[in-house]
Order: sequence, then C-alpha cells, then structure tokens
Amino acid sequence: MKMQENKSEIELIKDTIILWIKNWYYFVISMAICVVLAVIYYETKTPLMRVTAQVNLRQDESLAGASSVTRSQSLLSAFGLGKSAQNIEDETIKINSQGYVKKIIKKYALNFDYTQTKFCGLVKTNLYDQSPIEISVSEAVSDTISPVVFILDIKKDQTKVKMKWGRKVVGKYELGSFPSVLETPFGAFTFSKSKYYENYKKPLKIQVFCANYDFMAQVYRELIEADFEKKTSDLMQLNINTENTVFGKKVLNELITIYNTEWDSNKKEVTDKTLFFINGRLEQVYDQMIRADQAIQSFKNKNYLTDVEADVKYNLLLSGELQPVLLEAETQLKLIDIIVDFVNDENNKYSQIPLTPNTTPAIADVIGKYNDALAIRNEMHKSTSQSVLVKEYNELVETQRTTFLKSVEITKKSLQIAANNAKKKESEVKYTLGKIPGIEKDYIQLRREQELQQTIYIFLLEMKEQTGVKGISLLPKLQVIDEPYVINKPVEPKLIKVAITALFFGGFLLPFSAIYGIPLVRNYIRRRKEK
Repeated sequence: MKMQENKSEIELIKDTIILWIKNWYYFVISMAICVVLAVIYYETKTPLMRVTAQVNLRQDESLAGASSVTRSQSLLSAFGLGKSAQNIEDETIKINSQGYVKKIIKKYALNFDYTQTKFCGLVKTNLYDQSPIEISVSEAVSDTISPVVFILDIKKDQTKVKMKWGRKVVGKYELGSFPSVLETPFGAFTFSKSKYYENYKKPLKIQVFCANYDFMAQVYRELIEADFEKKTSDLMQLNINTENTVFGKKVLNELITIYNTEWDSNKKEVTDKTLFFINGRLEQVYDQMIRADQAIQSFKNKNYLTDVEADVKYNLLLSGELQPVLLEAETQLKLIDIIVDFVNDENNKYSQIPLTPNTTPAIADVIGKYNDALAIRNEMHKSTSQSVLVKEYNELVETQRTTFLKSVEITKKSLQIAANNAKKKESEVKYTLGKIPGIEKDYIQLRREQELQQTIYIFLLEMKEQTGVKGISLLPKLQVIDEPYVINKPVEPKLIKVAITALFFGGFLLPFSAIYGIPLVRNYIRRRKEK
C-alpha cells in the first residue's frame, strides 16, 4: 500500500512537470513582458537620491569663554549662562521637530507640491520651484485646509482645473487668463503664471497637491533623518531622500540655519532678561550707596570730624578679625534676598535662577538641577507646548523650585545665626574695652553699610559686564563639517530589487496563474452555457 502511495506521488509530480513543460510559452511570454516593463520602469523612473550632511554640535563658544574664572563668573551658571551638558539624542529630536520643519514649509511654500504627469499618469516628474503655474492662498487657509488635489489641463488658450478632495471631485473650473482667482469650497485660490511658463510645450497636465502646514510638516519629517553614531559624540548626521537634489540640499541647509537662529534667539532672550534684572538691582543698590555716603558726610559735619579713620584705627584693629566674617555673612544674606525676590516674582516663573551665594554644595546642586530641568523645559516648550513630556518637566521644575527655596531658607537661617554670633562677639569686645566713644561706634556702623553697598554694586557691575560678553556667540551652535552633498548611488530604483520583482511576476506568479487559472475560467464559462 505504501509503495502504491509513493508511486502515486511520483506520478503526480511527473504530471505537474509535464503540465508546466506543455505550457512553456506562458513562462516565456510573461517573463518577456515583465522584463520589458522592468526595463521601461528602470529607465524612466526618476532616481531617488540621498542628500546628506554632517554637523558638529558645539559647546557654548562666547567671548567670555577664554577669560579666567572669577567669583562673579562662577555665579553665571545660576543665570543659565554657563556651560551645561548637552544631550545629542535630544538635539537630534529637536532639529527634526514639528516646529522647525514647519518653518521650512512656510518659507518655501512646500504646502503645494507640483507634479507633471505623462502617459496617463504613468510617468511623473516633480516640478519643485519650476512649475509653469503657481498657486497661492491666504495664510489662514494654508494653516487649516484639508489635503486637496488640483488637476490642471493646460492648453495654449485655456486651462481646465479639476479639484478633488479624497476621491470626490468638488469642483471643475476653466481659466482663460492669468492670474485668476478661483472661489472653491475650501477658500479662494490664486493661479498665476511663473517665469517658466513659456518653457513648457502645451498641452500638458500638472497635478498639484495642497495641504495645511502641519500636515506637510509631518510628511517632510518622515523624509528627514537626524541621527548620531554614539551618545558620547557631538557629531550629527542629517539625511533626506528626494528626487530633486537641489531641493534636498536647500532643505538641509535651511534646517541648520533655523537651528542656529533659534539657539541664538533663545540665548539672547536669557541674556536680555538677566540684564534687565541686574539693571533693576543696580538702580536700587546705587540709591542705597548714595544714601550711605550722604549719611557718613552728614555724620562728619554734625560731629566736626575730619580724619575719623586715623582716630578709630586702633579700635578697628581690635575687632578686625570679626569684621570680614560679619561683612561676608551680611553680603551673603543680601544676595540670598536678591535671589528669593527674583524667584518669587511671577514674571520670572520660567527664568533661570540668578545670583546663588554658593555657600554650600547642597544649594549649588539644587540650583544646577533646577536650571538644567528648566532649560530643557523651555527648549521643548518652543517646539511643542502641549506634550506630556513638557507637562512632566513643568512639574519637575515646580518641585525643584520648592526644594531650592527650602534650602535657601535653611542657609539664610544659618547665615543669620553666624551674623548674630559675630555681632555678639563684637559687642563683647567693645564692652570689654569700654573706651570706644559713641561717635566712633556710630561711624563704624555707617562705614559698614557703605562698604556693603559698594561691594554689592561692584559685584553687580561685574555680573552685568560678564553677562553682556557671555551673550555674544563667536560661532554658530551647529558647525557644518560636510555641507549637504548627494550620495552617488540612488536609493531607488535599485537594479537588484527590480530584477527580483520581474522574476517573481514573470517567472512564477503570472505563468502559474495562467496555467491553473485559465482552465478554471473555461470550466466556469462552460458550466454557465450548459445551464
């Protein structure tokens, strides 16, 4: 029984092979047709090329970068003006963000895509910036319109326009002259001749795809690739696959320009806000310094003093060790008050924290984390203000702001204790000596206030100068290593892929469909006739 079954299988295989051999012409005909079609496709298909560029993500390079580190310079980090770590992965996401690409769409009117069609639409040629007809529409319509297609049949004396929304034809129009305005269900569109109009032979057909800015930005975001080799590197690769290499280079160059412009704009905004705050504090401190000078002058006039410094020199030496401690504590308390005023101001809710006293590593660490989180939140808020990630960073910023205020309050209390202790010890020294006249004591207090105001004023002037210099970038953020260039080998069509497709259809699918399908169709027709 088993021998008979094996024999039947062998006979079945023989019959199948004989059937294929008898119908050999199906293989030849289908293969010939597919080869011809493959050759036509390969020769007529506009090659899809890859345009690529390599850029380097620079650290912050400014005029202040080469100067020595001073106390005021070290506090620049509190304003977000110092060097901070940058994440190459985040930057690649940002450079290909919806907001950046949308700016390119608007600048070059890429919400209109022009394509010339020939041979019943089998051959298509993209007409970027060389279309004989240009379509324009108001900004409001461009920002909201659903994707529509205009089919233009251009002749010498007349142009027929068909408007389609999806598969539905929503309007048919005729244009006798240019420019012409068409009132459509989606708004008014203006059709005008371009400078290339006379270069085209009539008649010709053009298909124009029109969509809103956001829709086209999403389309181009899929075409643009921003990648990096490793996270520890600052090198970034930008790619775009396009039939028009001139267009591809223009897009990548514009993307780099937009990134650098946005970075400069953000840096200028931070610098301007910081200078505005410092200038306000300078005015207040200057007024206080003038009042301190006037108080000393009035005190001298009232008490007929000429050279008080010489008179109290001996007494100042006794309390000299306490003076620097007390002055430093009071200075730090003043600086803390400046920072707290800035943080509690609602207008500075998302501005980076200024003027940290840098008294403890704990506060410096909290400020650093807060400024880093706030910088990331501000960058993301410019591209997409409604994302879940932005909301998470908002909550993180609020938490770190609360933590910072608590840490500052603790530091302030410790400084107040230190200042009170210094004052107490100074009083004990004065009380022990018992010979310092009341006039000299009052003068010491006035001098201390004057020195305090002068110290803060000089400090703010240094900060103002450093902030202005830091805000000037010597070089753009993205350094172009390789300008956009075209890879020699096309992305599409690839000969091997076309050959495999032709072999599959011509050598397998079509002939087997004919061998087994035609008999089934004949039997079906015969049964229908018999009925």
